[in-house]
Amino acid sequence: MLIRNNLNLDVLNSLKEYINFLKRYKPNSKLERLSIYKIINHLEIFIKYYPYYINTIKKIINGQSLNILKELKNVYQKENEFIFKKFILLTILFAFGLITAIGFIIFYIMRLRKAASIDYLTGLYNRNRLIYELRYNKYHVLFIVGIEDFKHINNFYGVKIGDEFLKLFAKRLKKLVSSCCRGKIYRLGSDDFGILLRKQYVNDPETLANYIINNMENNGFRIQQWDIPISIAIGISLEEPFLEKADLTLKYVKQNPRLKYAVYTEEIMKIEKNIENNMKILKVLKSALESNRIVPYYQPILDNKIGKVVKYESLVRAFNEKGEMLLPGEFLEVAKKGKLYGEITKCVIEKTFEYFKENPCEFSVNLSVDDIVDVSIRLFIIDKLRKNPELSKRVMFEILESEGIENFDIVSKFIKDIKQYGATIAIDDFGTGYSNFSYLLQLDVDFIKIDGSLIKDIHINKNSEIIVKTIVNFAKKLNIKTVAEFVHNYEVHRKVIELGIDYSQGYFLGKPSPTCDLSS
Repeated sequence: MLIRNNLNLDVLNSLKEYINFLKRYKPNSKLERLSIYKIINHLEIFIKYYPYYINTIKKIINGQSLNILKELKNVYQKENEFIFKKFILLTILFAFGLITAIGFIIFYIMRLRKAASIDYLTGLYNRNRLIYELRYNKYHVLFIVGIEDFKHINNFYGVKIGDEFLKLFAKRLKKLVSSCCRGKIYRLGSDDFGILLRKQYVNDPETLANYIINNMENNGFRIQQWDIPISIAIGISLEEPFLEKADLTLKYVKQNPRLKYAVYTEEIMKIEKNIENNMKILKVLKSALESNRIVPYYQPILDNKIGKVVKYESLVRAFNEKGEMLLPGEFLEVAKKGKLYGEITKCVIEKTFEYFKENPCEFSVNLSVDDIVDVSIRLFIIDKLRKNPELSKRVMFEILESEGIENFDIVSKFIKDIKQYGATIAIDDFGTGYSNFSYLLQLDVDFIKIDGSLIKDIHINKNSEIIVKTIVNFAKKLNIKTVAEFVHNYEVHRKVIELGIDYSQGYFLGKPSPTCDLSS
């Protein structure tokens, strides 16, 4: 600014005169003196350094300095251009790396997707792939080919031979299908294979199924030195949902030994409804066990000699959330298949023992052979008898004979164990099913409960009367007491007494109830 206003070093003389004037001035106060002192100091500093300032400004604005500044500008621009090119190069390299990385990710995703669609053992497509393909095309025919009793191959020849067998089976099935029609092969499970065909290539699904069965079964499978025979079954679905219906049809074929293949029909639909019903019952049972809705009902048993009720049989009942009762015939088989039977048995025993602590009469509880074979239930029963010695002398365990008594050693040992505590044993439902008089000779039983199918018409059916009379006479010779079930009217009851049966049980004498009427 000073240069622009043509100032020069002459201005310093004027400032010096002004400083001398201030030094001669006599201030009136201390504050004024201090202010003048500070002004003088600032001006003296300015006078001292001002010449250097003027010379520096002149050097900066001369031609040589301007050239230097221009040169610095050019160098700066070149440096920035080099850095910018590097930045562009780095950006390109980064973009290329990012695209490459994305490419690798897509590549591995595709590989993983393919791996998720392939069965590692046979190299065939798997169940996931079949589900995917069924989702986008409705014009199909689906076969599910099941190898029957494949577990036998694994158990007999070993898993290694079993794996080799599956590879060979898959290869042969694929070759067979490709030779007669266009279709894809899938491995759906350990021993199930799917064949997906377009409808236009399948004029007669049943003929094709028969062709596959004959070719696969009649040409043996040789693995190492072993010739392995096989049997297969086929379920066929022509409509959606393909997989569910073909799978259900295969189960239907396996349950019917006369069949080798079947096409899904409404008859098979009934099986599906039964499965749905079983699932509903199983859900009710689980809820009933968790919510204390498994309840024993007690049916009276009459002593025919004295005409009085002397004991009660504990019968299980289950209730749903609405309080509706389910009878044993509705849920016991489902409970067995759903692995809940043992828990229900324990619940009934627990509640029955608690109830009869306050009710001084004899009582009985049903046991299946599966219950007796189950170690945890056997130990549970022994523990109950040991802790309740008074009840042990009043309880009778009824073994359900209709199932067939296998594992004689275990059953016999169980009977001996409980008899040490004073409990008694009955064979229930005797006279039908697996009935065998040898049971009475091999097992130390105290009672026989004659099945209701022989008792209900005994007053009018001569054959039933003959069978029952034989059972009663045989039991008497072994000193075994007899009980007639299903005594539903006066005529039947009179006939039962006439035949010398010791006890009677049935609706004519009393229906099952949640409480016992000890006054009868």
